[in-house]
Amino acid sequence: RAASIPGVGSRTQAALGRLGIHTIGDLLRIPAKNLERLFGKRGREIAAIASPSNLPHYGVDFDVEPEEEQKSISRSTSFLADSSDPAFLLAPLYYLLARACLALRRLGKLAWTVSVTLRFADYTFNHQAKRLSRPLSAEALIFPEVKQMFQALYSGSQPLSLVGVGLSNLIPC
Repeated sequence: RAASIPGVGSRTQAALGRLGIHTIGDLLRIPAKNLERLFGKRGREIAAIASPSNLPHYGVDFDVEPEEEQKSISRSTSFLADSSDPAFLLAPLYYLLARACLALRRLGKLAWTVSVTLRFADYTFNHQAKRLSRPLSAEALIFPEVKQMFQALYSGSQPLSLVGVGLSNLIPC
């Protein structure tokens, strides 16, 4: 809450509230010069105190919490040089899947759906998603599906400039 910042009393809190500023995150989205214009010298001081690096010095706990639960995780990479080699292209797909699965496990989630995205050298895309037989978070179990989708999407006739993997329809473990 913005009211937890030293120097933000009831009148300043009310004025901030009228401007739609209720949280420290809301306050951080306002440039310091605008706060100074609204509140004078004290506005710039409040902006300085509200900086995440300064808050602990003032005894203010500042935890950033997502406004809504994460619904998907995706990872992609583009290549320095376009490639048509399916064996080469499968390696980054596995690596990207492993990174996405690690993020999934850190969230304590399982995924029902996996997707593969390919971008061709001409900047056209091809994408496919598949529902898994059961929710998973292990790349070794998901990769056969990724490989199958890649083989269905990619004929090898045109070089790729990007590959990506996504996990969605997430549920708690």
